[in-house]
Amino acid sequence: MELFSEIYNCYYSVIAKILETSPLTEKQMQELILNNAFSESAVYLMPKLCKEEGWGLLAKDNANYSSRLKTIPELPVTLLEKRWLKSLLQDSRVRLFLEDTTYKELSDRLSDIKPLYQDKHFNWFDIFADGDDYKSPTYVNNFKLIHKAIPLRNIITIVFKSGKGKFITGDYLPCRLEYSQKNDKFRLYAVKMKGLTIVAFCTINLSRIRHIKNTDLIYPVSIDMEQIFKSNRCKEPVTLEIRTERNGLDRFMMEFAGYEKQTVLDEESGICTASLWYNLKDETELLIRLLGFGPVLKVTGPIRMLEQIKKRVNHQYDLLYPSDQ
Repeated sequence: MELFSEIYNCYYSVIAKILETSPLTEKQMQELILNNAFSESAVYLMPKLCKEEGWGLLAKDNANYSSRLKTIPELPVTLLEKRWLKSLLQDSRVRLFLEDTTYKELSDRLSDIKPLYQDKHFNWFDIFADGDDYKSPTYVNNFKLIHKAIPLRNIITIVFKSGKGKFITGDYLPCRLEYSQKNDKFRLYAVKMKGLTIVAFCTINLSRIRHIKNTDLIYPVSIDMEQIFKSNRCKEPVTLEIRTERNGLDRFMMEFAGYEKQTVLDEESGICTASLWYNLKDETELLIRLLGFGPVLKVTGPIRMLEQIKKRVNHQYDLLYPSDQ
């Protein structure tokens, strides 16, 4: 299968921008070409666009050039993209972000397309088996209501089951949805409200939500989530040593791509030292993810984190080799 087509190169892209934004002067076209293609591209493209013996895409009117096309140019969808889309449609999580009509329309149009890959082609060895039920109509409906409420700053009433088994009802301002690849779960960062007054910041697993109802209340300003995260951030980062064997460094960078961190690689020893900042509420999950790297990753501090890791490793050892044996 062809993975690259010339219609997706920078020349086609910059010409499409010129046609979409015309009328333009020669100087404006040169600037577009310089910003979106190679430095020498203008030497080749300008005569083709402006001269009479060129491509005939533009018509000159005084100092401006206008597109002769009656419609805006669009790039066709390649077979590779169609197969990729078909694969995405087979992922149950895609229904969270698509309306039913959109999903059906895409499915119908791609009915004769073979998917690029299937879920059975992957061996998810490092993901918990009790992920969220993305096929549940209640779950999908709750997700979509929250997803719509976030940009509108709409305060919603949420009924959910706590980790201790108690049902809690309250008004919340949803701020951010986050997906945990390790747990295969979505969680909601929200602010508990009393009217338009902020009460507390909280995290709710979407699978625990039983019912959601919209209110007529709109919070007047945006919540600075980054500032909230910083206030809950650990004061002392976890310090680590990561070895490059077994693709350890690449795995680490991908696993913690969303974390604030500083890394320094010693090319001679092949060891990368890193400092990793995290939300205090996520400390247990972080420990589990770090232990999953095995011998390619070593935690060097702080002392409190080292003690917790030793405790978990000793507990695991006792489970494998009970003292009575």
